[in-house]
Amino acid sequence: MDLEFDTNFTIMPTHCNYLSPLVFGGSLFSKMDLCAAVCSTRLLRHSPTGCTSAVTHKADVTFHKPSYLGEIIYLNAKVVELRQKAIKIHVRVEREQRLEKGRDFIAEADFVFVSMKDGEYFKHGLEMPNGS
Repeated sequence: MDLEFDTNFTIMPTHCNYLSPLVFGGSLFSKMDLCAAVCSTRLLRHSPTGCTSAVTHKADVTFHKPSYLGEIIYLNAKVVELRQKAIKIHVRVEREQRLEKGRDFIAEADFVFVSMKDGEYFKHGLEMPNGS
């Protein structure tokens, strides 16, 4: 069962706000939401009920540090809880600064997605594997 998804991107000028080279929080948040959405979509491939999509229901995001133009952003989404129609996903964000080695933790969010089928909320029929 697919419980994690990793992706990355480089901060470009379109991701920055009027205080460039500072990233716009909404831009980073949208990348976090997209990462979590891909994670939920990949998970739903295993749905015994044929449920194949989910929508963002709510999110709780915390930005710990700013990020800047040219930095590489790494996102990791992990399914942490499954309810009848809901999928809870934690997204962790790290950055790699242009002139420094290593990564540092800059943001995180907990997303709740609601599973859907034929345009209606629908039970996905999945359970967390033992030990997860």
